[in-house]
Amino acid sequence: MGIEVYSLELCTNMLILNIYGPYQGRVHLWNNLCSKSLMDNPNLMIGGDLNFSLGIIETWGPYAREDPLSNFFIKIIREKKLLDINLLKLRPT
Repeated sequence: MGIEVYSLELCTNMLILNIYGPYQGRVHLWNNLCSKSLMDNPNLMIGGDLNFSLGIIETWGPYAREDPLSNFFIKIIREKKLLDINLLKLRPT
């Protein structure tokens, strides 16, 4: 789901995407999404349940383990020049 809004503070349109990422088929979803021109929008914000983590620091609980696709997602973030916002007091949803 997406919405385009005008930011009075930034004096520009912002494109906000809410994505519910699947657990299976994540590579296919993100490769497909990244091939779209909207991912090159410098005013793009992506949020939601992306269903990936970028390292062990983003996991919790007794069965916490690093996502085997962490490097895949880090590469996408770098290639698309996205900024991963680090949350304070990360909690599961």
